[in-house]
Amino acid sequence: MTDPVLAVDFGTSTSSAVLVAAGQTVPLKEPVSGSWSWPSSVVLDGETLRIGTLAERKKRIRPAHYRSEIKRLLGHDAPVVLGDRSFAPRDLVAAVLSALRAEAEAAHGGPVLRAVITVPAAYGHQDIRRALMVDAAHSVGLATVELLAEPVAAALSAPAGEGFADDLVLVYDFGGGTFDTALVRLRDGGYEVLGHAALNDCGGRDVDAAVFAELRGDGAVVDGPDPVAAQRGRLELADLARNMKHQLSSVPEAEEVFTPLGLELALGLPRFTRLAAPLVRRTIDCCRGLLHVCDVGPGEVSAVLLTGGSSRMPIVREELAAAFGRPLRASRDPELAVVTGAARFAADAPRRVLPPLPPAGPGLRWDIPGGGGMLLRWLVSDGDRLGAGTPVAEIRSVDGSVWRLAAAKVGTVETRHGRYGDTVTAQADLVTLAARRPAPAQVAVGRLRGTPRQASRLDGVTSVQASPDGRALAVALKTGAILVLDTWDPSRPSLRLQGERDPSHAYVHRFDPDAGAIGCHFPGRGVVQEWDLESGAPRLTRDVGAGSAVTWSQDHRLMAVVSEEGRMRVVDVERDKEICSHLWTFGQYESPRPAFSPDGAILAGSTKRDGLLLWNLDYGRLLTPAGLGGDRLCAFSPDGRHLAAWTYGTPVDVWRLPGLDRAGRFDDEVSPSFSGSGDLLATATRREVVVRGSEDWGVRSRLPHYCDDNVGDLRFREDERLLSGVSWGGEILTWDLETGEQVSRFSHGGDLTARVTHRRDWQVVATSPYGGDVDVWDVRRGSRVARIGCAPGTPDYLPFHYFSEDGRLLAVLAAHTFRIWDLVL
Repeated sequence: MTDPVLAVDFGTSTSSAVLVAAGQTVPLKEPVSGSWSWPSSVVLDGETLRIGTLAERKKRIRPAHYRSEIKRLLGHDAPVVLGDRSFAPRDLVAAVLSALRAEAEAAHGGPVLRAVITVPAAYGHQDIRRALMVDAAHSVGLATVELLAEPVAAALSAPAGEGFADDLVLVYDFGGGTFDTALVRLRDGGYEVLGHAALNDCGGRDVDAAVFAELRGDGAVVDGPDPVAAQRGRLELADLARNMKHQLSSVPEAEEVFTPLGLELALGLPRFTRLAAPLVRRTIDCCRGLLHVCDVGPGEVSAVLLTGGSSRMPIVREELAAAFGRPLRASRDPELAVVTGAARFAADAPRRVLPPLPPAGPGLRWDIPGGGGMLLRWLVSDGDRLGAGTPVAEIRSVDGSVWRLAAAKVGTVETRHGRYGDTVTAQADLVTLAARRPAPAQVAVGRLRGTPRQASRLDGVTSVQASPDGRALAVALKTGAILVLDTWDPSRPSLRLQGERDPSHAYVHRFDPDAGAIGCHFPGRGVVQEWDLESGAPRLTRDVGAGSAVTWSQDHRLMAVVSEEGRMRVVDVERDKEICSHLWTFGQYESPRPAFSPDGAILAGSTKRDGLLLWNLDYGRLLTPAGLGGDRLCAFSPDGRHLAAWTYGTPVDVWRLPGLDRAGRFDDEVSPSFSGSGDLLATATRREVVVRGSEDWGVRSRLPHYCDDNVGDLRFREDERLLSGVSWGGEILTWDLETGEQVSRFSHGGDLTARVTHRRDWQVVATSPYGGDVDVWDVRRGSRVARIGCAPGTPDYLPFHYFSEDGRLLAVLAAHTFRIWDLVL
């Protein structure tokens, strides 16, 4: 699950906030007023800074202790005096953020450490106000802060009526303190900012000031000998001016009473329009300038999107229609459009992951959006082992967004370059990997038993899943119970969970102690459940339909569900959003076998009728509308850069991703398999196994197999020094890739469909054919050292087996009987 995020629109006059957590967005009401808008005001009440409506209520009692529009003060050197105390503008901003964070944590029931805060487009990349906003957020405990330009956030919000599809939108964001505009191309859930511009001194408060001056001319005098009374009068008249502006957005005349003088005030729409016109025309000129800079004509703009409370003024629509002649679209709620878009941006945080550039040596570097960014934190240490997709570091790009830098290949971190605050660019390595991959860790030393000793037994088991490091097991029972075995001892489970009782099957689809998650699929009930490993609390319960097949992305953020009728739905689980769907056409004993790319950006599936289809899941669109060459098996490289596809009688095709450019075609070859780093690809012919490098697809090794038929199930050892395969006649073969020699060969008596499990050092292998026993082999000697009998009468059952981390134990599941065997004397 992703961390909760506080999305904040920090406005000049009012602020608003939304909590994004567990796929839900929760708008945060101000507790005092019950409103979605929090006044961006502060008042010093004794020794306490109070914000929002409390500050507004006390301003007439303590006018000298009150200040509004604190956002406009950011970047000023002069302190803000409240009563007899002085405050840095940053500290007043922090006070508002602290209140918003406290409300978010109350709604979430736990800490909230991440935030997305919107800022005016006028805050350029080097503007000190950006750094001050981040610093203010850090000071109140928001550890990770993203900045988002206000007009971009507005563009991401949903407009009233039909949403945008492939449209070029001019955002017109007329807020309380500033005016921002942006030209944004929206397509398929993504966006591209072509440019933006802003006016720092043109907002709703400037319209209020013009109305204030007009009302003073009507006799609303606020000066006098008593300075406190005069200040109270000015505050009340400012409130009247703002209220009358709001009224004139919907009625032709506004009326108020100025209580200090008992004076009735009236303002008609024509006079108000005359006052607001110079400011509105400045905003129109700002939009024209942006279009000119972007070399875009008004006719190329699909629509003008109106956001911000000041965009409600009737003159705004009149002037925009006259200036551009394009359709005018309003946000569903102009005052909340920016925070709504910020919440959508926050929900997309898991997608902000960057793979490294293609390697040019042992170093890793990334193409940072905007050309560079600032290093925020390391997520790995020197000496750590990396896998494809391992998060390496977090950076903040120049536009304020936070990205995770991910590894794309297996390797070991030798050196990290940089500290917090350092600049990261694509021109310099951020990480150096060890020049040579270490050999797999050594396992238990000792002679293998000729007759393994049964250490434990458990009946009624439907599935077993080992943790990625092999240290623990998760066991599902027919009763719906799930046991977590940290010590590989069924009699002493470290955690017992109760899921759905499913007489047909219960399949452990996820067991990841590092992520603190365990999940189980109950096909007969059509339910998927996940739990927190530490507390045992449920994380997810979802109805997927009885009999459906479920496939997950590596990060378990996405789920592909294929019903018995062939209807496939791809769902973003955390956002509870369907990304795409498809009705497969397939015959008996056929399945589309959906598979996700390592980063979850692409989904592949195939049947004879549909061919091989691929979807871009960022946009929910087919990449291959016509299908690619019939029913094909496919494999993504672990680094996500390539896709290999094949079927019997067709060549092996390799495509580069995401553009689907053909990288290679290999005739008369089958069974493509990538190494863990994605640097190597192995295929087989009837005479040899061919190993190629993914940089140029040149042949690195040709390994004769001397079999009468072909070889499949090709696997690389972790260090890519050994390669194994299974012949269609049931022979297990192993080659040394450095010498090209075949180092072992033995037959388990089955065929290619056998299950083969290697111990971590590959010196011991367990094999089992359908309905057969489990054989344990000494690879160096090429001889069988033990046979473990399985339950008879189950010819269609293929036993599962796992080695423990130290290689001493072997767990075997056959015909719902789970046993653990001690292999070493």
